[in-house]
Amino acid sequence: MNPRLDNEQSNVAVQDNELVRSAYTMTLVEKRLLLHAISKIDSHKLPKEGQNINVEITAKQWEALYNTPQPWRDLKNASRKLMNRQVTINPTSKKTLVMNWVDSTEYSSDSVKISFGNKVSHYLTGMLSKFTQIDLLDVAKFDSAYTVRLYELLRQVERKHLPENWLRISVEEFRIIFDLGNKYDRFSYLNQRVLTPSVRELNKKSDWEITLTTEKKGRAVHMLCFAFSPKPQSQGELFIEEDGVKKRIGGRTSRDDIAAALMNLEDTNW
Repeated sequence: MNPRLDNEQSNVAVQDNELVRSAYTMTLVEKRLLLHAISKIDSHKLPKEGQNINVEITAKQWEALYNTPQPWRDLKNASRKLMNRQVTINPTSKKTLVMNWVDSTEYSSDSVKISFGNKVSHYLTGMLSKFTQIDLLDVAKFDSAYTVRLYELLRQVERKHLPENWLRISVEEFRIIFDLGNKYDRFSYLNQRVLTPSVRELNKKSDWEITLTTEKKGRAVHMLCFAFSPKPQSQGELFIEEDGVKKRIGGRTSRDDIAAALMNLEDTNW
């Protein structure tokens, strides 16, 4: 299991794995707001029976994280839409649970207060195992809600001690989790509008290199197989100037190697 970070960093959102694998529809701004709100919850502490979890997000916090021109407008609009959003737990099983994400929202001149109901709180608190951590700084890089959802699914199965990780998921389950309904009913449409753009954005902006392959059952694509591994920490050549002379200290060099090379220079005014 990856080390627990939510007690160390306030920008980490922790969710039960069943919530990550649940089905729902959400815009990118709503998703950012939801994860931001979740990051403010103490995931170790269970709320009292019947007690809601209340968190507050200020426009200043939002602007600092997402650098949007109108943070208050984004917060207010996203929180209003979030009020009408539902989530389905175990969407591919015969017994499912449908619930609202939030019970209420409250606005002031520069902040939004969100109240999570007791039902959904069981998937956000009291978790000692089977949870997924999402870094808000990573989410802030992405421009698509589909990319964020795929990022969550990959984070769920990631084991940082392994050189490569895999997510194998059927096309049917993928469509259900992403709540696509009748959208992109042909695989070519799904690939063009969801899969390819999401993998491309993750390859560009995340710390992974991702490859998607497919498996067929008959003529139809049946299974999606995502293989992903950490990117090299640095690429290209690195030069440093010493006594007016440029010196090459490596190519495709790791951060530790670069630091060691810098510290070996004679003139060290640290």
